[in-house]
Amino acid sequence: MACRTDSRRAANTSGLPMLNIVLLGDFGVGKTSLIRRFKYDMYNESISQDTIGDFEDVICCVPLRDNCERWMTVRLHDTAGMEMDGVSLPSNYYRDKDGIVLTWDLTREETFRRLGGWEEAVLGHYREHNIPAFIVVANKAENHDQGIDSSAYQQCLEAFRLKKYSCFKTSARDAVNVKQAFNELISLMGRVYDEKSNHPLSQEENSPSVVLGHSEEHPGRGECCNK
Repeated sequence: MACRTDSRRAANTSGLPMLNIVLLGDFGVGKTSLIRRFKYDMYNESISQDTIGDFEDVICCVPLRDNCERWMTVRLHDTAGMEMDGVSLPSNYYRDKDGIVLTWDLTREETFRRLGGWEEAVLGHYREHNIPAFIVVANKAENHDQGIDSSAYQQCLEAFRLKKYSCFKTSARDAVNVKQAFNELISLMGRVYDEKSNHPLSQEENSPSVVLGHSEEHPGRGECCNK
């Protein structure tokens, strides 16, 4: 079941549960382009000179249990070029995140070699029972034939599949696998969110730990997106 976005709801996110994603990786691997492609379905060749800032919000129907989907705000955090000095970011970029996108450039093998450092930087801020969901994105597939051979991607698959991280080969430019990658991560986060609620969905009205949005634009608590 895929995450469905609705731009008409983007103006009003108050009251909705929020899931936080941060894209991590070396400078220039295409993190901002991936966010733009997912939210706006657009690509800008000069994106390396223009980051989106701190974050973008997307309203999604997030799959939970019992084949039900709930409206949630998914906040996509961009590092805004602060990673230019290497794997060193303020701690707020790592803390309190539900999902992590480890991103590398298929044409620059060194960006893959440094993924372990980004992963360690994240894990240092979490206890074992509260680790966020991870996926790995190998971006710029449109230029793959101009860069490294497929062996690095196979190493990525082998290394991260052992950790049960899903790996995706994407192209933000050509809109290849971008939605699929984010949908997978959002679905994973939705399941974790659901499990942490510690109550059946049918009892949400009486639970203080889960407050779903109720407004003229958003379904009330206890309702699925398609109701």
